[in-house]
Amino acid sequence: MLTFAKNLARRLRPSRPDFAPLANGKTFNAANKSVGLLTMVKDEDCFLIHWLTHYARHLDDPRFYIIDDASQAVDTAAILRQTGLDPLCSLLRLPAGPFSDRYKASLLSSIAAGLLERHATVIASDVDEIVTPIGEARSVPLDDLLAAAPSPFVSPIGVLPVHEWSTEKPFDPTEPLAGQRSWGFLHGGSTKPIIWKGMAGEFTPGLHTLKGRDVPVVPHLATMHLRFVDRDTALLRQERRNHVVYASTQTPEQGAHWRTSPDKFALNSLLNPKGRVEGAPDITAEAPRFMQDHMKKVGDHFILKERKFSRAVTLAGSI
Repeated sequence: MLTFAKNLARRLRPSRPDFAPLANGKTFNAANKSVGLLTMVKDEDCFLIHWLTHYARHLDDPRFYIIDDASQAVDTAAILRQTGLDPLCSLLRLPAGPFSDRYKASLLSSIAAGLLERHATVIASDVDEIVTPIGEARSVPLDDLLAAAPSPFVSPIGVLPVHEWSTEKPFDPTEPLAGQRSWGFLHGGSTKPIIWKGMAGEFTPGLHTLKGRDVPVVPHLATMHLRFVDRDTALLRQERRNHVVYASTQTPEQGAHWRTSPDKFALNSLLNPKGRVEGAPDITAEAPRFMQDHMKKVGDHFILKERKFSRAVTLAGSI
């Protein structure tokens, strides 16, 4: 079914790595260019497939680490086999339990910290978030862009692609996002510190910030937050989330959008776009202005100063 992914898996199937010792007795890849991709899923199929195939397409030596939070509606292991990328994947299955954003943030932070002992870069994110170059940076391999990015933490600029379902086909997770969606929003809430290099941090609930750290934002890398990239997928995920049992430590504000009823969620304006935003600028032209307007300059970098903002942009030809 996924011919591209299976062929890619054969090309990328790991050989015995060249390991070198660290002073503390641990080891790391001597080439020091490998990228670890970390996520946590519950009943995810479409976005897990896209997360895997996207990074397999763009990285020379990816390693995938998937935490499965007691999925019931989806067989996560079967999806890994379906893509043919299972030799590159490590799957950790959690026993069933109430969901907590605080627990998720703590677990991802701890595992990401451990992975930094074996990988030059770790990208820890939700499974519906993928890092991709935009504009002229598309001509540079993603491995090189990650290696050149600021250390120890980076926030790609957040982008929320939208499905104009009256004119655009359903999202195909085995194919690149480019060409499938024509517009979306630069989005403060999707601008997250998900790239870690050489130093461990501590996510806050929702993975939106790191405790005690201001993280530079780069305009040539984008986190494509795919929550609204496909209308039917968004509605199915919302229906599944309505059955999640939450921990007592989960405040009403944490993950409140997942508690919205499917019927009410179906009325969300991002699921019912009324045509392309007239005159919306290209994302590559708008990203620098977006940063000037909503971020503060600290030294040579821009730091996000507010999150509740968005700006419509066109994506065609720039992602």
